[in-house]
Amino acid sequence: MSQRKLANMKFIDPKLIPATGNLEIDRDHLRLAESMNQVYESWQRGMRCPELAGKFEELRGHLASHFGKEITIARGAGYKRWLAHHHEHKEFLHRFDDFLGTCRTASGPDQANIEMFMELEQHLFEHEVMSDQDMWNLWDKDGKVLANEKLISWKPEFSVGVEQIDGQHQRLIVLLNDIHLRLRDGLTPVTAIVERLKMVYLEALQHFRSEEQYFSHLPEPMADQHRIAHESLIKELKAALDDHDMADSQRLTALVEGYLKFWLLDHILNTDSRLREYLK
Repeated sequence: MSQRKLANMKFIDPKLIPATGNLEIDRDHLRLAESMNQVYESWQRGMRCPELAGKFEELRGHLASHFGKEITIARGAGYKRWLAHHHEHKEFLHRFDDFLGTCRTASGPDQANIEMFMELEQHLFEHEVMSDQDMWNLWDKDGKVLANEKLISWKPEFSVGVEQIDGQHQRLIVLLNDIHLRLRDGLTPVTAIVERLKMVYLEALQHFRSEEQYFSHLPEPMADQHRIAHESLIKELKAALDDHDMADSQRLTALVEGYLKFWLLDHILNTDSRLREYLK
């Protein structure tokens, strides 16, 4: 394909990206396409490395954020191949970082830029859209939850065998269910929803501190792994909440139903599974 023909093409057409059924993942895919298009348009206007490095770094941040969020959703939804998926993400980011290193220090031939754009397009469609399809059956295809339906219902298998920790998990579930129902009935102002989401963050912080005090009596490697997992989860949660701060109700619904539900399930069913196994 000639450079002239490539430069005249629209890079990513958002209309060609199919819906996965998860509102938050769909939102991320569209945002990634928009970010890629912005970088591509700058390249079309004549910008080259290292001028484009800053825009590529911003795109890299969006990709890393989405990858982390997607793995959390996949784990929370019970996706068995999440680790292989995670390794695919790491390999792609490694190649992207190699390209960025070159882009920051030298202008490089135009072909190097073309190759990276083509790899970005291939990744979005072949990995994020095509290979992700085996996850889509883990959530409703139409992405809808009934207005009077709980987001999460407590189940016996959620219990870790410690009354205090189970109670805190149940409290977080109650908070998310309340936010979900308020978003669905449409009567609560968005600003009030945002304040309740901040309560979720504060409750999660306090809960993690309680768990870490309990885990301090367990074998040191297990306690350290749990603490590190908590740090990752809380960082991810804060980034997601900051991204949606003062958003409209549709975006908040995507956050709650498409991400926070699975974030909490991932914590209960996967991160805290070490505690259940130790207590057996």
